[in-house]
Amino acid sequence: MPFSFAWMAVGLLFFCLVPSISHSQEAAATSPSTQQATVPRISGVFIAPVPNAPFSGKVEVVSRQKLADGSIYVLKTINYIARDSHGRTHNESRKLVSSVYPQEPPLTTIHIYDPATNLAFHLDPDALIAKEVTMHGPPVPNAWSAPVPNAGSSNSAVKQEDLGTKMFQQLVLHGTRQSRPPNNVDEFWYSPDLSIFVERRHQDAIWEQTVDVTALDRTEPDPAKFSVPANYQIVKLTQNQYDGVVPGPDGVYKVGGEVLPPGLVSGPHPKFPPGAPKHVQIAVLVSLVVDALGNPQDVQIRKSGGPEFDAAAIEAVKKYKFRPAMLYGNPVPVYADIRVDFKSY
Repeated sequence: MPFSFAWMAVGLLFFCLVPSISHSQEAAATSPSTQQATVPRISGVFIAPVPNAPFSGKVEVVSRQKLADGSIYVLKTINYIARDSHGRTHNESRKLVSSVYPQEPPLTTIHIYDPATNLAFHLDPDALIAKEVTMHGPPVPNAWSAPVPNAGSSNSAVKQEDLGTKMFQQLVLHGTRQSRPPNNVDEFWYSPDLSIFVERRHQDAIWEQTVDVTALDRTEPDPAKFSVPANYQIVKLTQNQYDGVVPGPDGVYKVGGEVLPPGLVSGPHPKFPPGAPKHVQIAVLVSLVVDALGNPQDVQIRKSGGPEFDAAAIEAVKKYKFRPAMLYGNPVPVYADIRVDFKSY
């Protein structure tokens, strides 16, 4: 069942609006005048488990946040990635640290996948535990680590532009730019030879983020990268836990098990319809996908409260901002429900 929130619009005299959020989720207002420095969630590089294309490399991630006082808050990290000729993959996650941090960012997780056995291992270097999961199919990329698949279609708000090709370390990269209102722009540069996105750029009114693969080595990586170290304890997930970490056909997860829920950060109060009756109590249930950047996608009415209330609920929910759901320390898209309550007195 999708994770649920509730939001209430209360009409009193001039229809003042009062929010109410279930599950003890606290709404923190975020505006240019009150904006504080935050640690964003940025997905790394997704590695398709394809054979006969070995490589290793370093992923450099930089996040620049524009603060209200005009300054720029810069965070960075690096991850090491690899794939061998059998299609086995090795992918790391490290903490985002200050741009002046002198050491290598602390390692948080290591992900290993073997397409021959369909086993995925999620290594916790602090606890020295490796969680073993039998996958139903190969892994899929997180939202925003690859272009939106239906961009440019008649019912998509995302516009797409072909940027052509360019050369990078003897690789031909194909570029795609996707934009959405009001001013969000993403660029992706894909290598068909390696089946990975080598460069990625995101820019909006607050954030500028880059993800770049550097130090590419096309030789066979060390086989040790694709096995669990001897000092790790392997823990096999139960079926219930397993169900919680398998995305649907569209790559979206359900909250539960290892998939931690999103958190509501900010959003406008829903507008009470001006022509509504004086004494009314209406609930509108809205379904959506909270993507890996914490943005609402595919917002739809699940239980109607009437056309005017449905429109007001959708208009508000589309402007919400969330802390993304997390899976093994990485942001992932999840299904969610939001109940919007309208009451007038």
